[in-house]
Amino acid sequence: MALCYEVLYGGTSKNVCSDICAPLVEQSKMKLDGEVFGGASDKTDFRTFWRLRR
Repeated sequence: MALCYEVLYGGTSKNVCSDICAPLVEQSKMKLDGEVFGGASDKTDFRTFWRLRR
């Protein structure tokens, strides 16, 4: 029996990287947003994400 999971929301301990992770989040129809955190130039300003409405 195969299990299926659907991500609804989440967060990370560090800012999401711009080159690989942010595009993957967006391609998964998720929004990367929330509180702004300062970080390295290769990272986004965000650590949280959630699914866009269907």
